Amino acid sequence: MNAIARHLWHSITRPDLALPRFLAVASGALLVLAFPKFDLGFVTGFALIPLFYAARGRSAREGFWIGWLAGFVFFFFVFNWIWHVSSGGWPALEQFMAALTWVWGQAVVALLAAYLAVYFGLWGATVAAATRRFSSGSIGANLALMLLLSAAWAGQEWLRGWVITGFPWNKLGDSQHANSGAALGLAQIADITGVYGISFVLCLFNLGIVLTVEKFRRDRGFGRRPHAELFVAIGLTLLAWNYGMRAVLRYQPGGEPLTVTLIQPNIPQEVKEDKAALEQSRKKLRELTEAAISVSKPQLILWPETAIPNLFRYDKDSFETVSNIVTRSRAYLLTGSFDVENLGTPKKQRDYNAVLLVQPNLHIQKPYWKMHLVPFGEYVPLKDWLPFMKYVTPIPGSWDTGTEYTLQRLDSPPVNIAPLICFEDTFAYLSRNFVRRGATLLVNVTNDGWFKESAGAYQHAACAIFRAIETRTPMIRCANNGLSGYVDTLGRIDKDNYIHGGPNDDIFITGWKTLPVPVPPAGVARPLTFYVRYGDVFAFACIGLTLLWAVGEIILRRRFGHPKAQETQKVR
Repeated sequence: MNAIARHLWHSITRPDLALPRFLAVASGALLVLAFPKFDLGFVTGFALIPLFYAARGRSAREGFWIGWLAGFVFFFFVFNWIWHVSSGGWPALEQFMAALTWVWGQAVVALLAAYLAVYFGLWGATVAAATRRFSSGSIGANLALMLLLSAAWAGQEWLRGWVITGFPWNKLGDSQHANSGAALGLAQIADITGVYGISFVLCLFNLGIVLTVEKFRRDRGFGRRPHAELFVAIGLTLLAWNYGMRAVLRYQPGGEPLTVTLIQPNIPQEVKEDKAALEQSRKKLRELTEAAISVSKPQLILWPETAIPNLFRYDKDSFETVSNIVTRSRAYLLTGSFDVENLGTPKKQRDYNAVLLVQPNLHIQKPYWKMHLVPFGEYVPLKDWLPFMKYVTPIPGSWDTGTEYTLQRLDSPPVNIAPLICFEDTFAYLSRNFVRRGATLLVNVTNDGWFKESAGAYQHAACAIFRAIETRTPMIRCANNGLSGYVDTLGRIDKDNYIHGGPNDDIFITGWKTLPVPVPPAGVARPLTFYVRYGDVFAFACIGLTLLWAVGEIILRRRFGHPKAQETQKVR
């Protein structure tokens, strides 16, 4: 650790790295602008250029720390809302020492950013080493450089989404969530490559621009040499966009409309955690739902994650609240709740964050138990070896992990629901595996009340919409506080299809909405997308290419030494 700290301090304080450091910070700052709440997705078309200039031609170690700096700036500011979540672990400080709570929260964000920045560092090291190896400036060398670095970018994003359970939010491709324009077309390739293909194209576009500028500078004009780098970058981008726009033009909502009522109670997290306020929460859910069913006839009613913050199946008052609503409406009701296995047997008892579906006849289907838990939010990592960790989390204990893809089924109309709890809709493998098992509707129940009114809820939704594109399966999101609405199979969320309002016309309100959602009928064969069938094969190919080059680079260095530094130009 001391050696790492010395290298970091040395890299930060070296005078000759002043401009590269500035460029790295610039890239990190530009990337922040690409995501909610700024949401300027177009900046991803050039945001990586400063980082490329900063890292090119340097040693792999210098390139790593330059990339790490860009990543730290990006992750620290784009995820700064996480301090709202982390401060919950110190209720006394939150109540009596708000300033110290804020400082603690910022320290947690900085720690997370320092870890996530490692993946940017890997890309920075790849840029440094690859620009030394492919330094001739020839068309072949530049195209190889574009392919390798774009693959390396997509590869590091995949790793970030899997290592230590993964945190796949705010990938470069996620910036292309939109209801219209170029982003809508580009986003559609996710049904082949996942979001990683979008990130690949965006990175390639950045590199095509910067290498064309470099060739222009060397030739003092375009001259007679063909600029294949620019043609390839623009051509691939247009090819991806053309594929997407053809999908948009072919779009036809299929299936029988399912009438769904979404309930967004907007209960503050402090109230949800207060057992004494349980009746207040039940009353709010009941009143909102009764208001909705008094003017509409839903077939499915959705309540958000842990809408009933107790053991619903075993709590008389909670079950009575739900049963009265179901009996009156004759609708299915799906709710988030706590659940338990082997209740009353301490050594075998297992506790879950769950989704339960109550049928019109009041039968409760087999619950879905959440499979991908939030570290430090739903379980404490390494609690047996590092018991002090429980004091730095907002939870008193850990949930157990579910193991089954349990579909929730409606008979009329026939619908197979894939329940996704909290941030499970940001992990593509879950929705993909549900669809492979016959799901025809993705339903995310979440409690984004943890994030207050920050960018967190918007970023969550921006990442989630790609699950609908990847699987070409409609999605409904029901949040306690956040974005509750319908996402079509093109990833669009029209303004008429989500809950919003209030003085600022935002999503942080109390309300309900009844929507007709076209859903493919369950039991009828439908074509599966390439992504559903083969998963992250594109990302694996990118990782394989990067590893193959890295092994080759190590072999070449051992045999022939490092490429000459003077063959590439450094930014000073």
